[in-house]
Amino acid sequence: MAKRNRKIELKTGDIIRITLDSGNYAFARVIAKNKLGDIIEVFKYITNNLNDYEKAINCDRLHYPNIIDSYSIFYIGKEGFDIIREGDDSYVPKDYNDLKYRMGAVEIPRLIYLDGREEKIESFDNSPYPWYGPQSSGLLKGLIEFWIEKLDLKVHINQNILPNNDEKDNEIEVDNILEITIEPFKYAGDSVILTNLSYKKDFFDLHSDKGFLGNGYDWQSLAKTYIHKFKPQLSTKLNFDSEADMFSIISKEDGVLEEFIIGFKQACEDNLLFNSLFIEAKIN
Repeated sequence: MAKRNRKIELKTGDIIRITLDSGNYAFARVIAKNKLGDIIEVFKYITNNLNDYEKAINCDRLHYPNIIDSYSIFYIGKEGFDIIREGDDSYVPKDYNDLKYRMGAVEIPRLIYLDGREEKIESFDNSPYPWYGPQSSGLLKGLIEFWIEKLDLKVHINQNILPNNDEKDNEIEVDNILEITIEPFKYAGDSVILTNLSYKKDFFDLHSDKGFLGNGYDWQSLAKTYIHKFKPQLSTKLNFDSEADMFSIISKEDGVLEEFIIGFKQACEDNLLFNSLFIEAKIN
């Protein structure tokens, strides 16, 4: 799949979803613009639910705000970084005037504030502030994973849609909840299928000029794109058997179909994310 060129320019207040290598999600907010990039705050909330940003933004910061290389991550485009709620350039954090970063040579150490003020210091030793420079996508994800491990941060699991293996008596009830959650997708043995091809039809109509018809093969293309972006660890564990009148995905490994379809259904209900799948998908 060719890398897309999204040419996205961030605004303050934008909420960003970051897909971690573990398959879980972190959320961040753009709090300031800078000539080196954009300053973001990452929230102290990690989840398996890709739409859970409203809970995240009410949490404390995971770590000190960092400058990110927004040109390479968003303007050129890196996988695993998506804007899920747009800001309007009006957001200003309460501690904006206090945010500062290390800058300069070891011989002339100083701190620089976001508004351009500088402060001389005696040494960088034991300084709690990050360097005044943009973080790449890899460094940012690494920093997030570091703080998750350091703080022993637990992943928030959506208990409403995941079965609890320790409660055997509730197994049938949990299965019913899961079936309701993924509708109009349905379980069929070792597969999940979609025969109601009117689902999300307005999006297929919107992208009909690109060749999308809304058939089973088109849904397969979108599912492959979703797996590539968000669940690459499942790519070798899933197979497709779609026809024009039916989307079908198969796996014989425990838990794989559930992990895929829960996430994919969430993506379908997130209109911004669902629309982005059409931009990247290759039509079969």
